[in-house]
Order: sequence, then structure tokens, then C-alpha cells
Amino acid sequence: MFKVNNFELTTVRFLGKPTPKEEDIESAILHSGLKSTFTPCVLLKEGIAMHNLEKLINLPENERTKVFVLLLSLFKIAYMRRFVLEKNNPDKWWYWDLSDETNINRILQDRL
Repeated sequence: MFKVNNFELTTVRFLGKPTPKEEDIESAILHSGLKSTFTPCVLLKEGIAMHNLEKLINLPENERTKVFVLLLSLFKIAYMRRFVLEKNNPDKWWYWDLSDETNINRILQDRL
């Protein structure tokens, strides 16, 4: 077992920012394209508590690609739910369409 470094722990904590829910787990596994019997999927089914996510990043190196794909799938589901709720919130610019020059100008004006 390898020791968790700051980057890996930060990655797991970042995953929590859009607040994934327990009910997102099955969808994340399905959308990841991974078999539900793969070790990362089995571990994620135990829940999204920090100690369970830390188990995922402590898996052997040959499992890391699966872990990465699975966590990205979970993040995407949680992010999309949050995006729908926050995209028009004037205080949450990171959910705005940043390809729109008007939004970029609004952000810059607010920060200057």
C-alpha cells in the first residue's frame, strides 16, 4: 500500500466540492463504462464518505486508471446537478458560460 500524498488527498477532497450523493454511485459506475465487479466500483458502493474515497486512492497502481475514470464519472454527475442549480447565480461565476466574453468582462469588473 502506498502512502497518500497531498495531491491525491486534495483530488479526493475536490471531488466533494459539487457534493456527490450516495444515489449518484450507481449512475457513476454505469456511466464510467467500468464493470460493477471491478474493485474500485465495489469500494465506491460502500459509500462516498472520505474514508471510503481514501480506500480508492490507496488501491494498487494497476487500479488507478479505473479509480480515476470512476471518480471523474462521479464528479461529472454531481457537478451537472450543481450546475443546473447555480448557473444563473451571480455569486457563482465559475458555473457561468466562460466562453461568453460578456461573462468574462463581468467577472473582471467585479474583481477590479
